Amino acid sequence: MAETTLTAEIAAFLDRLSALMQARDPLIVEQFTDDDATMLVGSEPGEIARGRTAIAALFVAIFASPNAIHWEWDIIEAARQGDIAWFFAEGSAVLVGPEETTWRAYRLSGVLVRNDGDWRLAQFHGSEPMIG
Repeated sequence: MAETTLTAEIAAFLDRLSALMQARDPLIVEQFTDDDATMLVGSEPGEIARGRTAIAALFVAIFASPNAIHWEWDIIEAARQGDIAWFFAEGSAVLVGPEETTWRAYRLSGVLVRNDGDWRLAQFHGSEPMIG
């Protein structure tokens, strides 16, 4: 698979993930592998979950926020070996609140595993870099 095709696939995956996040859709957990080693590490204290059950519970807490969140990516880089791919994305976490929308610098790296033709996250690591 050409690198540009892989990057396009990963970009489409991240767009789907972002749409599920913004919609506060609990089906977002299906974008993760069904494995006890699957891990989500977010940018906020306490945002660490291992396994789909814990990841689902973490999304319940995140979705309880008054802000709907989605991501907009400026850079996506990806590589793969067989049915495993890894990526780095840099852009913004967009928090849409009842009164205002804010953009925060955001970086996301992850490991994906191809399962029945679809990519699934085995590891998600998001961070808000310090600016200035």
